[in-house]
Amino acid sequence: MRLTFEENGVSDNQMLTSLEILEETLNRIDPFSFPYVVLTNENEDYIQCAGSREEMAIEARFYNNGTFKHFVLGRELMSKVWAKIECKVGPIDVLSHEVMDLNDAIILFKSFFLSGDIPQNYNKRNITKQFL
Repeated sequence: MRLTFEENGVSDNQMLTSLEILEETLNRIDPFSFPYVVLTNENEDYIQCAGSREEMAIEARFYNNGTFKHFVLGRELMSKVWAKIECKVGPIDVLSHEVMDLNDAIILFKSFFLSGDIPQNYNKRNITKQFL
């Protein structure tokens, strides 16, 4: 899998070889000096996060037969209240149950690394239409 991130305005792209490196990279997230992390598999499916350790947006994209579906990930409890995550790549508008933290990112990225999918106890809001 390929790990992509930005540090102090410079993008880096490297092969991910272990869960330890993944967790270390996610721990470095900062809204302005290390604003995002993207993990991409061999099918070009990916999971990405942006923001801070306390408040981040996490999205995933899955390809199938030349098409894709793109999701904002959230916790089980659903809300209709909007929230704003401030960071170098944003502001990012999400629903309040979609404001995730570092622990959520570690769970979601590890699951994607190991299985290529998202755990069942997280919501996926389909936003594919925004990219078509």
